[in-house]
Order: sequence, then C-alpha cells, then structure tokens
Amino acid sequence: MFLNLLLKSTLFSFLIFLLCILSRIAFVLYLGVGHEALSSDGANTQDLGSQLIQALYNGFLYDTRIIAVAGILYFLCGLIDISLNKIRHQQNFTIAKFCAYFLFALLLFVNIANMTYYTIYKDVFNIILLGIFFDDQRAILEDGISGKYFLSVKFLCFFLALALWIWLYKKWVIPASIKTKFKGFYALLPNLACFCVFALGITFLFNSAFSLKEVSLDQEVKPVKNLFLQKITPSAFRSLYGVYVGYKAGENSTFASFTSNSPYQSALNFFSTTPPPQSKLI
Repeated sequence: MFLNLLLKSTLFSFLIFLLCILSRIAFVLYLGVGHEALSSDGANTQDLGSQLIQALYNGFLYDTRIIAVAGILYFLCGLIDISLNKIRHQQNFTIAKFCAYFLFALLLFVNIANMTYYTIYKDVFNIILLGIFFDDQRAILEDGISGKYFLSVKFLCFFLALALWIWLYKKWVIPASIKTKFKGFYALLPNLACFCVFALGITFLFNSAFSLKEVSLDQEVKPVKNLFLQKITPSAFRSLYGVYVGYKAGENSTFASFTSNSPYQSALNFFSTTPPPQSKLI
C-alpha cells in the first residue's frame, strides 16, 4: 500500500504540473493573444518568441512550489487512508481522492479568477482585490453578472476542465499500483528507496532548484522585457500572498510607519507653513 501511495503521489504531482503549465498557456492565449495584451500592455515585443519561452520557464519555477505543496498534501492524506484501512479493512484512498478533487478545483478556480481579474484591471491579483470584501459588494456582484465579463462561459470552462482532470485522475492515478516480490524485512527496501526518491524530488520542487537550500525566485529569476509576461510570471497564489502581505502591512501600520516626524511637524511641512510665534507672558 505504501509503495502504491508513492506511485499515486508522483502521478498526481504530474497532473498538478500539467494543470499549472496549461493554465499559463491558456492565460497567454486568452489575454495575451485574444485581448492583445502582449502588444498593448507592454512596449517591448522584440524577439517575443524567446521572451515567451523564458516567461513560461520562469513561471514553471514559481509553480514548482505549488506542485510540491500539492504533492505533500496528497501524500499525507494517503497516509491517513493507509492508517484507516487497517481499521475499516479496506484497500482504498478515499481521503486522498477527495483531496485531489479539491486541489484541482482550487487551482482551476484561482487561475480562471485571475484571468477575469486581469480582464478588468489589466493586472494580476493586487491590493484592489480587497475591494471585494470592503467595497459595495452588491454593486460588484451586479457588475459581475451583467454579462460583459462572460462569467457564465468561464464557469462552464471551469466545470469542463475540472471534469477532465477528475477523469485523468481516475484513468491514471487510481488504477496505478506496484507489486513486489519482496517479503518480510526485504519488503521495506523498495519502500524506503522510493520514498527517498519522492522526498528528494519534492524537496527540489519546493526549493525551485536542484538544491537543498531554498532560493528567492524574486531575486534569481531573470525577468523578461514584455510587461504582460512580467506580470503573469509569478503564480496566482504568489499574487494572492502579496495581497495578503499588503493588507496586513496596512492593517498594522501607524503614523510612524510613514514618517519619523510628528503629526504637527508633518502638517507644517506638507502645507509649507511655519509655526506661529509663541506669545510671551507679561
């Protein structure tokens, strides 16, 4: 069972990788080509083919961490299934299966929402997203269902893509199994070897490099010159994390976070005035 879980986790991680890379390609085709963002949203279109390849590679480096996290979650859910199978006397991976369905739906929803967001604001998820929670939600909802953003078509694409990935999961991952002839103590050897390979692969994916040390992609990745490709290089989850960091920074900010002067001195500097002379006591 453990060896089968490692195989299923590997195949599931590959499905997540496939979903991430195809989502990026769909983003470029829908907005970059369909909405002409490649030419209108960035002045530099020189050698666009090589820029596109570089942007997809850079995006893959960001997506590897998503693949690693998804693989770890699936593997942990599979371990829970293995533990429960000893109690319920079954041989299945029910919890891992529903974890896979949830992750497929989450990735598809976030990526399609990011496309819609770019259609409206000409940018990936940014601090404006907080308006959904703090602005007039009714007005936003009415604007969204008005039809000009084709939300019904996007929801249809979401359900069709989700059905496709669930079908691929049932076709490739669920039937996957490995049978070994090792018994007793020697049965641990292939389990241990495959686990080391899987853990090492997940570590490399999480670090976005063939290294045991995590690298900062914001500093290591060489950005392309096209503005549209620059914006979409980080994953949608990376953009959502940036929104959260900006929100927490604003929520915890004080007057001293913006200037070292006192409010009184700041007001004098802003209006270019001098303080009135202090009256002397007679």
